[in-house]
Amino acid sequence: MYGMGLIAGAVSLRAKKTGSLIFLIQTALLFVTNTLTPSAPGPLFLIPFCPGIHIARSLYLYGDASTTVWTALLAVNLAWLLLGNAVFLLCMNRKRRCGAWDTY
Repeated sequence: MYGMGLIAGAVSLRAKKTGSLIFLIQTALLFVTNTLTPSAPGPLFLIPFCPGIHIARSLYLYGDASTTVWTALLAVNLAWLLLGNAVFLLCMNRKRRCGAWDTY
């Protein structure tokens, strides 16, 4: 989720007052992910906390979680972290070159 936060920070460098947008994304993620009903691994596991929810549910129900889900959790979080860091650095460098820091 840190990578998604970095992307949201990059958006806020470009457009101010992004709180409503972040709230809409947060609410959509709540309903799209498998927080309410369990789902099979698939494209939803590309959202950072889906594998974590699956691990927590497996640990609570069965006392065990598979190593493939742990690997998926680490891989997805690492990918989002790298993507978020790249997007944030790109937006930060662009803002430093041609942005105005005195107006917020």
